[in-house]
Amino acid sequence: MTTRKLYSEELVQLSESLEEMGNLVEASLKNLFFSIENKDMQLAERIVADDRNVNNLERSIEAQCLMLITTQQPIAQDLRTVSSILKVVTDIERIGDHASDIAELIQQMDHKQLERYSGHRSFPGDGTRGSQRLCRPGSEKSE
Repeated sequence: MTTRKLYSEELVQLSESLEEMGNLVEASLKNLFFSIENKDMQLAERIVADDRNVNNLERSIEAQCLMLITTQQPIAQDLRTVSSILKVVTDIERIGDHASDIAELIQQMDHKQLERYSGHRSFPGDGTRGSQRLCRPGSEKSE
C-alpha cells in the first residue's frame, strides 16, 4: 500500500472516529432528556457509564491526530482538518461530561425533586436539535 493511500485511509479513520464520538454524545443527550422526563434512574446510570467510552474515544482521537501530524506532516487543507478535529473533540467530550454530570445529579434526586424538572425543556422538539449541530458537524438539516 502506498504511503499516500495509507495517509488518506488514516484521515478517513480519524473522521469516522470523530463521528462515532459525536453519535455517542448525541445519544447521551437524548437519553438524558428521556431520563429526566421519565425519571429513569437506570438510564441515568448508563449515561454515566457511557461517558467512559467518550473519554476513551477522545484520547484515541487525539493520539491519532498527533500520530498523523508527526508521521505524515499534513499541509494545507489536511492540516486544517486535523487541527479542527483536535479542537472539536475536546468540545464534544466536554458536552458528554456535562450530560454525565447532570445524570449523576438526577440519580441523587428523589422523585419529588425530579418532578419539578421533568416537563421543562429548554429546546423545542425532542431537546436535541441544538446539540446535534454541536455533536455532529455537518448534520444540519433544513427544516
